[in-house]
Amino acid sequence: MCQKMKSHDPVWMFAPSSPVGENAPANVSACGMTINAVNRYPVASASNAREREIENCAYSRGVSFHVGSQQRNPHAWDRALASAAAVFRECGERGITLSMVNLGGGFPTKYLKNVPTVKTYGSAIFRALRKHFGNRIPETIIEPGRGMVGNAGVIEAEVVLISKKSEDDDVRWVYLDIGKFGGLAETMDESIRYPIRTPRDGDALAPCVLAGPTCDSADVLYEKQPYPLPVSLEIGDKLLIEGTGAYTATYASVAFNGFAPLQAVHI
Repeated sequence: MCQKMKSHDPVWMFAPSSPVGENAPANVSACGMTINAVNRYPVASASNAREREIENCAYSRGVSFHVGSQQRNPHAWDRALASAAAVFRECGERGITLSMVNLGGGFPTKYLKNVPTVKTYGSAIFRALRKHFGNRIPETIIEPGRGMVGNAGVIEAEVVLISKKSEDDDVRWVYLDIGKFGGLAETMDESIRYPIRTPRDGDALAPCVLAGPTCDSADVLYEKQPYPLPVSLEIGDKLLIEGTGAYTATYASVAFNGFAPLQAVHI
């Protein structure tokens, strides 16, 4: 749940599953409910933890949840809001009035696949609010970081090596001057596939393994599903990795294997 703190505290509201919540002042009681809507970030099951949480929420303001990063299903909020409404009712029966729902993040950025429009998400969430809360819709806040800024960033990268593991290998390895440790951490498990533009777009394509420069065995971006890039690509070519406005510069390591952090230029 979301807890309101004293006005002179630098953080005036927090979710108790966060480090702020864990270190809240002793006189502040927090009620934390995590709704695991898509089996991602599985902090606690709402059904198992609800009773304990309600007992602790005398000073709580509302419920906070997250439906999963890069959520392409606008109806994912329906299940979470059903659980949130149940907590509101149970708290109300115990004389505890809750007034706010933090709808969390999860709003996606368009990478290689289209995503629903902002209006589609808004309509689906409002229908779910009306369905589960009726005419007593609580105050709501959202955390649409990726959905707002994801497409506002572009990373310029350079091809530093093109090689094959053997003469008989049909798949090239293309090494860039940026990898997982330089800001592309979300390629972990190839969960995010960024759009990539090259100066040779339009030429014949062939699949390649895309890797970073650090010589670390984990610094491979796309291998399970090789990335199609122009056959004519050469060392020194500059590539544009699009959709990198979120979770890139903030993920960049500081001098890992001697490489400087990703430089951010704001225009």
